[in-house]
Amino acid sequence: MNENDLRVIKTLEAVESSFLDMLEELPFEKITVRELSRRAKINTGTFYLHFQNIDDLHDRLIQVFLDKFIASMDYFPLFLTQPEQFLDKLKDTIHQNLDHCCRLFRHRDMSLSEPYLIKLLTKKIYESCPLENSRENDIRLEAVLTSLLHMNLKYDQECPEIIQKVFSDMIRGLF
Repeated sequence: MNENDLRVIKTLEAVESSFLDMLEELPFEKITVRELSRRAKINTGTFYLHFQNIDDLHDRLIQVFLDKFIASMDYFPLFLTQPEQFLDKLKDTIHQNLDHCCRLFRHRDMSLSEPYLIKLLTKKIYESCPLENSRENDIRLEAVLTSLLHMNLKYDQECPEIIQKVFSDMIRGLF
Protein backbone atom coordinates (compact mmCIF):
# COMPACT_ATOMS: atom_id res chain seq x y z
CA MET A 1 0.00 0.00 0.00
CA ASN A 2 1.40 3.36 -1.04
CA GLU A 3 0.79 5.98 1.67
CA ASN A 4 1.26 8.71 -0.97
CA ASP A 5 -1.49 7.32 -3.21
CA LEU A 6 -4.31 9.87 -3.41
CA ARG A 7 -6.91 7.11 -2.87
CA VAL A 8 -5.20 6.01 0.34
CA ILE A 9 -4.91 9.61 1.55
CA LYS A 10 -8.61 10.27 0.85
CA THR A 11 -9.62 7.01 2.53
CA LEU A 12 -7.60 7.77 5.66
CA GLU A 13 -8.97 11.34 5.78
CA ALA A 14 -12.53 10.03 5.52
CA VAL A 15 -11.91 7.46 8.27
CA GLU A 16 -10.30 10.07 10.56
CA SER A 17 -13.04 12.63 9.99
CA SER A 18 -15.81 10.08 10.55
CA PHE A 19 -14.10 8.75 13.65
CA LEU A 20 -13.69 12.22 15.18
CA ASP A 21 -17.35 12.99 14.45
CA MET A 22 -18.38 9.73 16.08
CA LEU A 23 -16.28 10.53 19.17
CA GLU A 24 -18.41 13.67 19.53
CA GLU A 25 -21.66 11.72 19.29
CA LEU A 26 -21.06 8.36 20.93
CA PRO A 27 -19.25 6.77 23.83
CA PHE A 28 -15.99 5.27 22.53
CA GLU A 29 -17.19 1.73 23.35
CA LYS A 30 -20.17 2.16 21.00
CA ILE A 31 -18.07 2.98 17.94
CA THR A 32 -17.94 -0.01 15.62
CA VAL A 33 -15.88 -0.69 12.53
CA ARG A 34 -19.07 -1.38 10.60
CA GLU A 35 -20.66 2.01 11.44
CA LEU A 36 -17.37 3.89 11.01
CA SER A 37 -16.87 2.29 7.60
CA ARG A 38 -20.43 3.15 6.57
CA ARG A 39 -19.94 6.80 7.55
CA ALA A 40 -16.55 6.99 5.85
CA LYS A 41 -18.07 5.37 2.75
CA ILE A 42 -15.57 2.51 2.65
CA ASN A 43 -15.82 -1.26 2.98
CA THR A 44 -14.97 -2.77 6.35
CA GLY A 45 -12.25 -4.73 4.57
CA THR A 46 -10.66 -1.44 3.55
CA PHE A 47 -10.68 -0.33 7.18
CA TYR A 48 -8.83 -3.52 8.13
CA LEU A 49 -6.22 -2.91 5.42
CA HIS A 50 -5.15 0.16 7.41
CA PHE A 51 -6.02 -0.62 11.05
CA GLN A 52 -6.32 -3.66 13.28
CA ASN A 53 -9.34 -2.30 15.16
CA ILE A 54 -10.87 0.92 16.54
CA ASP A 55 -8.24 1.12 19.31
CA ASP A 56 -5.46 0.93 16.72
CA LEU A 57 -7.07 3.79 14.75
CA HIS A 58 -7.43 5.85 17.92
CA ASP A 59 -3.82 5.20 18.95
CA ARG A 60 -2.53 6.17 15.51
CA LEU A 61 -4.56 9.39 15.45
CA ILE A 62 -3.17 10.31 18.86
CA GLN A 63 0.38 9.53 17.71
CA VAL A 64 -0.03 11.61 14.53
CA PHE A 65 -1.51 14.47 16.57
CA LEU A 66 1.37 14.41 19.05
CA ASP A 67 3.95 14.24 16.23
CA LYS A 68 2.42 17.30 14.54
CA PHE A 69 1.99 19.09 17.87
CA ILE A 70 5.69 18.73 18.73
CA ALA A 71 6.83 19.50 15.17
CA SER A 72 4.89 22.79 15.29
CA MET A 73 6.91 23.96 18.29
CA ASP A 74 9.91 26.03 17.15
CA TYR A 75 10.82 27.46 20.55
CA PHE A 76 12.71 24.55 22.14
CA PRO A 77 16.00 26.52 22.19
CA LEU A 78 14.37 28.63 24.94
CA PHE A 79 14.02 25.59 27.23
CA LEU A 80 17.40 26.04 28.96
CA THR A 81 18.08 29.74 28.45
CA GLN A 82 14.65 31.30 28.91
CA PRO A 83 12.37 28.72 30.52
CA GLU A 84 9.67 31.32 31.33
CA GLN A 85 9.28 32.15 27.63
CA PHE A 86 9.42 28.47 26.74
CA LEU A 87 6.60 27.73 29.21
CA ASP A 88 4.52 30.70 27.96
CA LYS A 89 4.83 29.52 24.37
CA LEU A 90 4.11 25.92 25.38
CA LYS A 91 0.95 27.05 27.14
CA ASP A 92 -0.13 29.01 24.02
CA THR A 93 0.50 25.98 21.80
CA ILE A 94 -1.53 23.77 24.13
CA HIS A 95 -4.42 26.22 24.15
CA GLN A 96 -4.36 26.48 20.34
CA ASN A 97 -4.67 22.69 20.09
CA LEU A 98 -6.99 22.14 23.03
CA ASP A 99 -10.18 21.44 21.06
CA HIS A 100 -8.60 18.73 18.93
CA CYS A 101 -6.80 17.31 21.94
CA CYS A 102 -10.04 17.14 23.91
CA ARG A 103 -11.78 15.36 21.04
CA LEU A 104 -9.03 12.74 20.85
CA PHE A 105 -8.70 12.20 24.58
CA ARG A 106 -12.33 12.53 25.63
CA HIS A 107 -12.66 8.75 25.94
CA ARG A 108 -9.03 7.86 26.52
CA ASP A 109 -6.79 8.44 29.49
CA MET A 110 -4.08 10.81 28.27
CA SER A 111 -1.57 9.20 30.63
CA LEU A 112 -1.50 6.22 28.24
CA SER A 113 0.15 8.50 25.66
CA GLU A 114 2.41 10.23 28.15
CA PRO A 115 5.53 8.06 27.57
CA TYR A 116 5.36 8.76 23.83
CA LEU A 117 4.89 12.50 24.43
CA ILE A 118 7.80 12.62 26.90
CA LYS A 119 9.98 10.78 24.37
CA LEU A 120 9.11 13.31 21.63
CA LEU A 121 9.71 16.29 23.90
CA THR A 122 13.03 14.89 25.11
CA LYS A 123 14.20 14.24 21.55
CA LYS A 124 13.26 17.77 20.48
CA ILE A 125 15.07 19.30 23.47
CA TYR A 126 18.24 17.36 22.68
CA GLU A 127 18.04 18.47 19.04
CA SER A 128 17.45 22.13 19.94
CA CYS A 129 19.51 22.78 23.06
CA PRO A 130 23.18 22.50 23.92
CA LEU A 131 22.49 19.64 26.30
CA GLU A 132 24.58 16.49 26.50
CA ASN A 133 22.57 13.43 25.58
CA SER A 134 23.16 11.29 28.67
CA ARG A 135 21.24 8.92 30.91
CA GLU A 136 21.41 11.50 33.72
CA ASN A 137 19.88 14.20 31.51
CA ASP A 138 17.27 11.69 30.25
CA ILE A 139 16.17 11.20 33.86
CA ARG A 140 16.20 14.94 34.59
CA LEU A 141 14.16 15.70 31.49
CA GLU A 142 11.67 12.93 32.21
CA ALA A 143 11.25 14.21 35.78
CA VAL A 144 10.71 17.81 34.67
CA LEU A 145 8.44 17.01 31.72
CA THR A 146 6.32 14.44 33.55
CA SER A 147 5.76 16.68 36.53
CA LEU A 148 5.11 19.66 34.24
CA LEU A 149 2.34 17.75 32.47
CA HIS A 150 0.74 16.66 35.74
CA MET A 151 1.05 19.97 37.55
CA ASN A 152 -0.22 21.94 34.58
CA LEU A 153 -3.31 19.76 34.38
CA LYS A 154 -3.87 20.02 38.12
CA TYR A 155 -3.00 23.66 38.94
CA ASP A 156 -2.81 25.69 35.74
CA GLN A 157 -6.22 27.29 36.14
CA GLU A 158 -5.75 28.33 39.75
CA CYS A 159 -2.10 29.44 39.85
CA PRO A 160 -0.35 29.59 36.45
CA GLU A 161 2.30 32.07 37.62
CA ILE A 162 3.35 29.75 40.45
CA ILE A 163 3.58 26.83 38.00
CA GLN A 164 5.77 28.90 35.71
CA LYS A 165 8.08 30.01 38.54
CA VAL A 166 8.43 26.52 40.02
CA PHE A 167 9.25 24.93 36.67
CA SER A 168 11.57 27.72 35.53
CA ASP A 169 13.48 27.36 38.80
CA MET A 170 13.50 23.57 38.40
CA ILE A 171 14.88 23.75 34.84
CA ARG A 172 17.57 26.23 35.86
CA GLY A 173 18.49 24.16 38.91
CA LEU A 174 18.73 20.85 37.08
CA PHE A 175 20.49 22.02 33.94
